[in-house]
Amino acid sequence: MDCIQELYLGTHGGDFCAVRKWMKLTSAHVSNVILVIYDLIYETMCKVCLSSQVRRAPLKFFEEGFLGCYHRAIKHAEFLLRVECEGHLVTNNPDFERLLAKYRTERHKETTEFFKKTSRPGNEPQNTVFTRAPDFMDQVYGNAHNALKAYYEIARAGLMDGISQQVFNHFLLRGEQSVFQVFTPERVLSMTSEEVRSIAGESPDDVRLGEELVGKPQQVINKLEKALDILRT
Repeated sequence: MDCIQELYLGTHGGDFCAVRKWMKLTSAHVSNVILVIYDLIYETMCKVCLSSQVRRAPLKFFEEGFLGCYHRAIKHAEFLLRVECEGHLVTNNPDFERLLAKYRTERHKETTEFFKKTSRPGNEPQNTVFTRAPDFMDQVYGNAHNALKAYYEIARAGLMDGISQQVFNHFLLRGEQSVFQVFTPERVLSMTSEEVRSIAGESPDDVRLGEELVGKPQQVINKLEKALDILRT
């Protein structure tokens, strides 16, 4: 097993070492996609709402919905990683047998060439070839390495598809609880009066000023008339 581990994680297993980094790589990738989505939403809001004060209210209102979508996407990515990295090695992908046969053929050729070179006596002519078959343990190590390498390729491709289809496409972009579903007409129509007022309502100062204007119409009219007289003079 030490030999298998050396083959799997050593000089022949540079790709296999990446398994240990899948968690960090996936987390960074998902975070970058979330940042791109947030930037897109923010830039769109900046074009729709030129006033930062007006823009701040809807962004604040939808913030909880956005964070919920981001959290669900991250948790599902972590779930896919746990299943792939901590579970049993199981696959029904038909490509596994194809890859396994390919790697067995490649390893058989490499092993045959290696034993041809190492079995040649030093005093024999160059065109004389001596061969010996690999022993039992060499075959065990080779078969284990081939199976692990084939499974790694299948697992990596499956994880990439899962992250793309489930995390990005479903949880962030197109699913029923994705980020852009926060802006649906149904969500807007379901808003309460208080929620609408918090976004589109006037500020407290404007409300107070309006009440003062309504409560003292004649005084306001007199002040406006005086202001007009001053302007005319």
